Amino acid sequence: MKKITVILILSLSIGSVCVLSGNLRKEQIKSDTEQNKTDVQETNNVSVQQIFKAEDLVAKPEIPDEFKGKKIEENNSAYDYPYEATFDNVARDSSNIITAKVNGFSYTATPYSIASDACTVIHVTVTESLIGAIPVDKPLDIYTFGGYIPLRDYLGDSIYDHGISMSDEEIDNTVIYQKSDESALPIIGMEYAFCLNLGKDYDSVPDDAYIRVRGEYGQLLVKEDENKKSFIRRVYGTNETQSYSIEDFDKVR
Repeated sequence: MKKITVILILSLSIGSVCVLSGNLRKEQIKSDTEQNKTDVQETNNVSVQQIFKAEDLVAKPEIPDEFKGKKIEENNSAYDYPYEATFDNVARDSSNIITAKVNGFSYTATPYSIASDACTVIHVTVTESLIGAIPVDKPLDIYTFGGYIPLRDYLGDSIYDHGISMSDEEIDNTVIYQKSDESALPIIGMEYAFCLNLGKDYDSVPDDAYIRVRGEYGQLLVKEDENKKSFIRRVYGTNETQSYSIEDFDKVR
């Protein structure tokens, strides 16, 4: 599958620094005509009454221990996607869908020839494979774009090419938090359904890694009542939530 670079717009002002970089998988899932025939409207996909607020589905923002005490510069990022992150589109675009318990996070960088971007690794234990063949009861690392990255790593070899007016000490004490719709994280200790694609479809992560599809829209909190699971996610473009059943996944696959 061909890897395609799309636009990631970054806005950061430290001295006279301004960086434009980024890679994401861009693939048209279906033509508009086909999609209109098969899509189930998100508002009609409700399986149970809404009982969660959108902010209840994700972890509270917290500075990682390794970056506490450093100067944090927030950098808002906007990704250019070929489709809206409705339930139908995200499920259809995923090569694997699993349920997994969240164990923790770590932070790394996506390597480019000049600079890097932040990438968060979500460490999970797989509890069930809903679509695909990812092994159950095994640890798995899920990559998602955004997170924390030291300024020196962020700017890479180009750090002194922008007329930056910072000392080496100031550079080493500065961390960039790249915030976007990709950066909201699941809650440690909770179980989620994750919509995933392989890293080989992306330019900037290992080929055998798994990428979370469309950030928080590609993760659904698992709720179990009377031995039946429901999957709760944020409704695209709103602060509302909706609940889905395993049958809802089957409808759009």
